[in-house]
Amino acid sequence: MITFNEATIIRRLRGIVRRNNWSVQKLANETGLSVHQVRHLRYDYFSPSAEVLRILEIFVRRYEENVEGLPPPHLSNVGKRIFCSLKTPDYKRCEALAKELHYTVGGIKLGLDFLIGNTIEDAKRLMVQVPDMSLFLDFNLYGSPHQIQSTIETLMPLKAQFITLHSGGGQKMMRYARRTAERYAEDHGIERPKLLGTTVLPSLDATDAREMGIKSLPDHVVHLARMAEEAGMDGVVCAGEDITRIREELGPEMILVATAIRPQNFSTPKDEDQKRVFNAIKAIENGANYIVVGRPITDAPYPIVAANQIVNRLAVALGEADAEPQAV
Repeated sequence: MITFNEATIIRRLRGIVRRNNWSVQKLANETGLSVHQVRHLRYDYFSPSAEVLRILEIFVRRYEENVEGLPPPHLSNVGKRIFCSLKTPDYKRCEALAKELHYTVGGIKLGLDFLIGNTIEDAKRLMVQVPDMSLFLDFNLYGSPHQIQSTIETLMPLKAQFITLHSGGGQKMMRYARRTAERYAEDHGIERPKLLGTTVLPSLDATDAREMGIKSLPDHVVHLARMAEEAGMDGVVCAGEDITRIREELGPEMILVATAIRPQNFSTPKDEDQKRVFNAIKAIENGANYIVVGRPITDAPYPIVAANQIVNRLAVALGEADAEPQAV
């Protein structure tokens, strides 16, 4: 997962520090690492962990991105399968997080929270800042077929990788969305986004389901997933615990995206609203194509460190820790 060797990274980093006359605290601030992690940089015995080394490499690449001949950044295969959920209407915060996570996770997920304080044009402007990241528009679109048709046309210029619709809106609504996306993509010569049907949110559990008149939550999840498949959706969004059964029922072709993913060491906050959280490694092992991670990254003191920890642990679990990085 490291493209430069350790000596190259340390040499370039020392050069940056020397040219700019940075203090240890300044270097820590710039890299997002702690003072303890970088204080021995000046000594020959400084040997950072693979995780810290990856963070330092990303920093060096970004700092020197305008230097002629610098190799292009790389994103690991594991990183490509992770989207970070940016649940805030604060544009500057979204931009800072996206830039920090560039080349570590595959993309960012924007929801209705973003549109509270921003516009579609702001979303375009954000993605220009991180051209190698994918965009996941998680709006859970729900409305009449003609409403959804108009909405899809509005969203298509964003060139998102994924757009979500709520499966509960019915097959006609989803079919209209699929036809609209196909027609727009063909007319404008762009790639069609993958459309995902949302099943049951991980913020709802069996008790909530019974209140809505649903006798079996797992059966209802599969029912909504089948509706999405029959309506032409490319995949579904679901809680991690639903991955195994959906994969068994629908087979290998459907894209499965697991949300409310939490690392094992994540301390549950007091205001946690997700009732059915799931482990990142288990979600992938059970058949998820992609996972969405939000607060474990965005609420961390150093988001880039938290993201790298998740990527590294997944890589080890999936046997890809020693794989060569692939060009974005």
